Order: sequence, then C-alpha cells, then structure tokens
Amino acid sequence: MFEAAVLSGIGVALAAVPGFVLLVRREWDRSGAELFLVSPAFVFFVAYVASFAIRPPFQVIGTLQYDFSGAATSLLWLAQASSLLAWYGFVIGYILVPSPGVPTLLAAARPAASDIRLRASAAYALSIAASFAYVALLAPLGVFTLDLGANRVAYLNAMSGAGHLYLFNLMAGTLLLMGLVLASFCRQPLRPIALAAWAAYLVPNALLTNRFWFSAALLALLLVAALKRIRRGKRISATMVIVTLVLLAAAGSALGLLRGLSEGLEYAEERRNPLVFLLWTFDMSEFYQVALQSIHTLDLGRSWVEDLALQFLPRALFPWKPHVYGAVRLQAEAMPESVPSDGVLSSTYPISMFGEGYANFGIPGLLLVGLATGMLLKLIFSRALQAGLVPQRPFWPLACFCLFILVCANALGYLRSFGWFVSTLVFHTIVYACCYFAVWVIAELCRGAIVAAAPGRADLEASQHGR
Repeated sequence: MFEAAVLSGIGVALAAVPGFVLLVRREWDRSGAELFLVSPAFVFFVAYVASFAIRPPFQVIGTLQYDFSGAATSLLWLAQASSLLAWYGFVIGYILVPSPGVPTLLAAARPAASDIRLRASAAYALSIAASFAYVALLAPLGVFTLDLGANRVAYLNAMSGAGHLYLFNLMAGTLLLMGLVLASFCRQPLRPIALAAWAAYLVPNALLTNRFWFSAALLALLLVAALKRIRRGKRISATMVIVTLVLLAAAGSALGLLRGLSEGLEYAEERRNPLVFLLWTFDMSEFYQVALQSIHTLDLGRSWVEDLALQFLPRALFPWKPHVYGAVRLQAEAMPESVPSDGVLSSTYPISMFGEGYANFGIPGLLLVGLATGMLLKLIFSRALQAGLVPQRPFWPLACFCLFILVCANALGYLRSFGWFVSTLVFHTIVYACCYFAVWVIAELCRGAIVAAAPGRADLEASQHGR
C-alpha cells in the first residue's frame, strides 16, 4: 500500500498542477508579482499538495499521529481523487471574482486624506488600551513568567468560558493592523505611539506563546512594508518574499519550542523527522477519509448554519448553547469515540473542509465548498492589497486587510473547517466595524477640538505681532 500511496500522491500533485499554472498566469501581475507567493492561491495549493499528495505515504506506514496503516487503499484513492473537485472549485472561484490588479490600483492612487495621521494615532492609542485590558485580565492567572510552558498551560486552562480574553486580544490586534496601514500613508512617522502599541501587543502574546497572533502581526508588518515599496515604484524580489516567509515560520517554531512541552509528546517520530513534523498539522486527508467511511446521511448545510449562528455566542449569556453543534457534531457522527461521556470536548478533530462538503452535499459538495472558498479568499486578498496601495475610502479595504492577516493567511483556518472559517469572518468583521467606528469618533472629536482651538491661536499670534 505504501507504493500505491506514493504513486497516487504523485498523481494528485500532477493533476493539480494545471490549475496552479492557470492561477499563476492570470494572477501573478494582479497580485503584485512576487507577492503572489503570499496570496491564498499559492498558500492553498501548497497546503493541498501537502495534505493529499505528500502526507498519504507517511499516513499508511503509521508514522503520523493517526495510525491509518490499516485503511483500505480504495478509500485513500477515493479521497484523493474527489479532493481534486475542491481544488478545481477553488481555482474556478478564485478566477471568477473580478478585481483590479496592482498596476490598476497604483494608477488610480490619490493623495491620502489630511486626517489620516489623526486616524492612525487614534487606532494605535485604542490598540494600546485594548492590550492593557487584555494584560489586566491575564495578570491574576500568573502567566507573565519566563516559564513559557507553564504560562501556556495556565492560559489554555483559563480560556474555557472566557471569550472576553479572545475578544480583547482580537480588538488589540485589529486596531494595531488599522494603525499600521493608516500610518504607512503618513509623511511623518508615528514612532513613539507605534512602538508602544506594538510592544503592548507582542510582549504578552510572546509570553503566552500565541504563535498565530505573534506571526500574524509580523506578517502584516512585512506585507505593509512591501506595499510601501511597491507604491514607491520599487520591485519586490522572490528571494525577499521567500526569506521573509521562512523567518516567520522560524519565529513561530521558536515560540513552539520555547513552550517546553514537547518532551511530553508520545509521537517521537514527529520530533526526529523534520518533514513529518511539518506534515503533522496537514491532517485534512485522513479526516476526510473518516467522513467518507462513516457519514451516510447528508446534512444539507445545517452544520454551516449552526457554526455561523452559534460559534461566537457567549455561553454565559446564552446558557442553552449546546456543546456539540456544527463541525463538532459532524466530528461526533464520524468519530463517536472522540466525544467524552459528559459531552464536553477538551479538544476537537474537525473532519476538514473536504469532509464538511461531503457531509452536507455529498461528492458535489466538494466542488461547492472549493468554489465558495476561492471566491471569498480572492475578494479579501485583492481588497487587502488595495488597503495598502490606495488610501481613499478605506473602510472595506481595511476590513479585508485585517481579515486576510487574522483569518485567511493561515490555510489551516479554512482547510480544517469551512463553517468555522465563515463564522470567524463574520465575527471579525463585526469587531472590525466597531473598532473602525471608535477610531472615527475619536478622530472627529480631536479634529473638532483642533478646529475650535485654531481661532484662539490665530488671535494670540495677531496680538503678539501687534506688539
């Protein structure tokens, strides 16, 4: 079966290449040339090949955390063959969404609004306030020590039923991204308040080894730096992009190692083999096979509606909120043994975007979920580029920049569960809208105060000249 898994993996990779070539030819220049390497088109392709082409040989010989060495070859082949529907659905959806390319955006660029410095300062100031609120909530947990592993355990144990912790960190990160983009259009740098905002956000997340939040902030910083370079007519080389992505991955890996928790893992192979360690998180193929084998009735979109409606409802305010719904309910149907007797899960094993598509609408559901994912990611990424290139009417471009960094840059966010992905997009958009409104109010109040003070200052200067 190992040889069959190798051959089928090669077949999946070769079958997926034409779609990738089509995306490169159509989207390379529109995405800012070498910036295509950070686009969802490239990231999705790499993650898909890792899961359905490279990982299966390791899966069937049992060197990964899930032992599928006894799985039927026919089941693996069915999963690999049908997954191509999701990949080509993604390609079609990505191409179908019209978007102005980077050259068009640059040609349409106009000078930034006169109050953009004021809005950037307000965003940074509010980010600092949200970060301090986050730190104040964390302080009683005793997580601000140099024992990063203990910090992480205490933090995770406190997260159950504590959605406000997530909310304050999300607000701080969203406001930080807004300030970063707005400040990039300012003629004079905002160094003191910017440095304070970045320190207030990065330090606590580093101590908690929140790798995603930490890496996402650094990715935003580097992406805005690249867009500023493009605005000035300079070129971004592929080497610069690749080196940057490698450094980001190294920063995330370093935080993971600093946790000091890896000694307790039972999967020694993952620690010895770098390739196996890299593939550890790309488990979508295995869980899709579980869905193919275990799910026999179609959900017809119910799981996605449940995730969209229930995921971010605070249980403290809505005690009737079930513990098992949406993607977790599909997991329980596919793997009943994963749900403890009390019905409260301490960890989840989502059956993947591919498994959810199949569970809801059968094999055609893979094409549907791929199409929807491609359209959403293309829309968000193209608007995110617009946020860093054109300062006019920034509400939706800024929203898409925040969504791209915090939701869409990490392929696992949508490959593991489409329902969670969509509900996260909606929730983050609501939080962003509230943050943007707060920035607008503060900027308007400050501008009104400046205008009100202007006549008095003019009279004082006139009296001084009269003397």
